[in-house]
Amino acid sequence: IIARWIPVTLGRTIAALLLGGALGLSLAWKTPQRGAPALRAFLVCLQSVPGFCFLLLLLWGSSRLLGATPLSQPELYEFWTVAAAAAYPMGTLGLFILERTGLEGSPPRHVDFMRLLHLPRTFIRTILFRETLVGSVPILLNSLAPALTSVTLAEWLFGLDGFGLIFIRSCELGDQSVVIGGTLILAACLLIAISVPLRRRRRDRR
Repeated sequence: IIARWIPVTLGRTIAALLLGGALGLSLAWKTPQRGAPALRAFLVCLQSVPGFCFLLLLLWGSSRLLGATPLSQPELYEFWTVAAAAAYPMGTLGLFILERTGLEGSPPRHVDFMRLLHLPRTFIRTILFRETLVGSVPILLNSLAPALTSVTLAEWLFGLDGFGLIFIRSCELGDQSVVIGGTLILAACLLIAISVPLRRRRRDRR
């Protein structure tokens, strides 16, 4: 059971990480400086609101406003699963890029040197953006555990085929083999999420 359904759940989790990372990266880089405060508030909301709140809102809105239930429109809820899980990595990575590429506050010392050379503002941000990409990888990997938790909960809430549905039902029925195996896999993801930030400072040039 674990070997069959874990790849499905992990596939949705990886898709959520890639989607959230791409959106957070694009928004933080493309948004002009005057729109940075509004974007920062939006990204903080994505990062701080629990994933099950997004799932409940999506379930309510789709069923009440669109008349689409998980049984009638499973493809829609498949997309909602990935979208809700992508909220946390999008907020986390977007805030990281936004803070590191901003020229206000306390930028690194070489920014002052580039300002003395009267380099264009866009050119300075491009250099900062390239330097920040190295530190973005650990940030994205650190979002693995929240994204996996959101996908697991969404599979159970929407009734989608995946390890999340099997795992929660096994917890209710007392299937120890699936519960212990799933717990070990989730614990391994949590260990990855804890160990990655410890190495981030070594890769972050700033």
